[in-house]
Amino acid sequence: IGFASWVGTFRLVRAETKRLATTPWIAAARAAGAGRAFLAFRHLIPNLAPLWRVQFGLHFVAAVQAEAIISFLGLGPIEAPSWGRILAQAPADLSAGVWWPLLFATLALAGLSWSVQSLCDASKPRETKTS
Repeated sequence: IGFASWVGTFRLVRAETKRLATTPWIAAARAAGAGRAFLAFRHLIPNLAPLWRVQFGLHFVAAVQAEAIISFLGLGPIEAPSWGRILAQAPADLSAGVWWPLLFATLALAGLSWSVQSLCDASKPRETKTS
């Protein structure tokens, strides 16, 4: 899942890098004699970090949900523990009066998704100094 989903993020980061490369502060830094490494570490990477964090959060949550869905359908690994398998077992458990595996699996999925999104969305773009 992770191996196949990096292409969209790569294209987005590449496009944003090209856009940032045409900004006035990059042109001013180049005119002042700044090297490529300085431009990358001082201007480009700090301004791309919020985009990376948000994209990581979106893809991480989507990958966890995709794994749960694949395991729910019975197509995931058999030996590995999975929230999807717990959710697939829920109808049988509920008919036997066992409700807590469904509750805790649902809360764990929701809590993980919420916490990763909260951490990734808390990022603010860095403001560059202008003299």
